[in-house]
Amino acid sequence: RKEAAILNTRIRKRYLQGNFEIFSIGPKFDINYPCKFLGDNPSILKDTIRKKNLLSKKLAKAKKPLLIIGDNIFTRKDSNSFLSCIYDLCTSFKIIQKRNKDIIWNGLNCYIMLHQELAR
Repeated sequence: RKEAAILNTRIRKRYLQGNFEIFSIGPKFDINYPCKFLGDNPSILKDTIRKKNLLSKKLAKAKKPLLIIGDNIFTRKDSNSFLSCIYDLCTSFKIIQKRNKDIIWNGLNCYIMLHQELAR
């Protein structure tokens, strides 16, 4: 709750409006809204791309899905593999939507922990 307080507040506000499900891939963390934690195994992303799990079904139905990735993805040894999966998610589902050559919806976001860098 202390990390990304504004982001969490906005997610909670949107959740309270209704018709909004939240999923998380990664370690569990303390938040003040319901979230389906899917685990922290990278295979979850691949299963989602292959349309083999609940998240893939929800993403397929979503009109404007939102994907927030943490900056820790860039420090992982397998970051290239993860980023490839993120790209595949964005192209397999409506996370980034185009009309002609124009992007009409960009649901891909990266949360960067700037205060960690400033504290060093």
